[in-house]
Amino acid sequence: MERSILFKSMVVATLALPTMMGSCKKDKADAPARPVVKVESVTLDIHDTTVFAGEKFTLTATLLPVDADTQDVEWESLNEDIASVTTSGSVIGTDAGSTYIVVTSLGGNHKDSCKVTVLKNIEFKDANLLATLVKSSINADGDDGISPVEAKNAKTIDISGKKIASFDELSYFVNLEELTCSNNQISSLDLSKLANLKSLICDNNKLSKLDISKNSELTSLICNKNQLDTLDIRENKKLEDLFCGNQANALKLELTIDQFNTVWKENGTDADNKNVEMVMNFFEGAAFQSSSFEKDLKDGDSFSFNAKKKQFNFRLLDSEGNELSFYDNTVLRQIVWTSSDESVATVSADFEDGEESNTAQMTVKAIAKGNTVIKGTVNDEYTISFNLEVK
Repeated sequence: MERSILFKSMVVATLALPTMMGSCKKDKADAPARPVVKVESVTLDIHDTTVFAGEKFTLTATLLPVDADTQDVEWESLNEDIASVTTSGSVIGTDAGSTYIVVTSLGGNHKDSCKVTVLKNIEFKDANLLATLVKSSINADGDDGISPVEAKNAKTIDISGKKIASFDELSYFVNLEELTCSNNQISSLDLSKLANLKSLICDNNKLSKLDISKNSELTSLICNKNQLDTLDIRENKKLEDLFCGNQANALKLELTIDQFNTVWKENGTDADNKNVEMVMNFFEGAAFQSSSFEKDLKDGDSFSFNAKKKQFNFRLLDSEGNELSFYDNTVLRQIVWTSSDESVATVSADFEDGEESNTAQMTVKAIAKGNTVIKGTVNDEYTISFNLEVK
C-alpha cells in the first residue's frame, strides 16, 4: 500500500515539470524589448583652426545622447594634400591652404566639420620686418617667408634702422641669443619665450615697457632712448653691461646692491645713463653688527643697553655677512636713521669715504631709561629696525 502511494506522487511531479518550463518560456517572450537609442547629433570641439605644415592636433567628437547604441564615427579630410586625419581624429597639416575635416556618426549619419588652415610660413604683421628677415641668412630655403623651423633655428637677428613698427612674432624665435633692433619704431617686445637671450640692443625705439625677468642668461642690455618709466633688472644675475638712460621720462631702475656696485659702476659714467633714479632694497637679508651685541641682530630683534655706558656704535651687514658698502659715497647717505623716542636715545651716522668703497657707522646715544625703536629707511619704502631698551 505504501509503495503505490509513493509511485503516484513521483508520476505527478514528473508530469508537472514540462508545464512549468513552458510557463517560464512564455514569460520571457512576453518581456518588452529594449528600444534602440539612436544618435541625434555629433559635435566637434574645434570648428576653425590654423596650423603650420607639419604640426599636429587632435579633434574630439561628442555624440548625443551619451547612451546611443552606436558611438562609432568616421573621419575624412576633404583635401588630404592640405591636411590628413587618422581614424582617431588626429590631424596633421601637410601643405599651405585650407580644407575641412569632416566627422560622420555611423549611427544616424550626422555630421560636423572643422575648417583647417595650413600655413607654411609665419604671418608677420610688419612688412618691413618680413622683408628684412627674408633677405637674411635666417631664410634657409630662400623662399618669400620665414617658417617656424627657420625661426627656431635662428641664433642672431639684426634688424636695425629698417623702419619696423612691430615684432609681435618674436615668440617663435625661442633659441635666439642676440637681438639687435635699434633705431626703429617698435613699441613692445615680448621676450618671455627667449630663455637663451644673452644680448639685447633695442635703443632708440618707442618702448614703454621692457620685461626681462625671464631672460636669466642676459649679459648685455642697451635700451636707452626709449620711453621706459621703470626697468627691473634684479632677476638678471649675469648682466654685465647696461645702458638704459636718456629716456623720454625719468627712469626708475630697480636693481640689487651687487648690481649697483658692479654693473652700474662700469656704466654709470656713460652720457646715456642720466635722469635715472635707482631703487635698491639695502636691507634685504641685512643685519646689525656691534661689539656691544652678543650676536648680530636681524630686523625686528631686541637689544638691552646699560645707560651708564652712554653710547654704542653699530654697522650694517649685507645678506652675505659683509659690511654694507658702495662705490658711490652718496648711497649710504640716503638712509634716514630715526629713533622713535629721542628722550630715550638718539641715532646719528658717520661716513667713511674711500676710493673703492664707502661705509657708514651709526652711533646711538642713551639719554634716559625706557624703550625706543632704532630704524633706517630708504625712499620711504624699505626699512630695517631693532628695539632698544635702555636700562
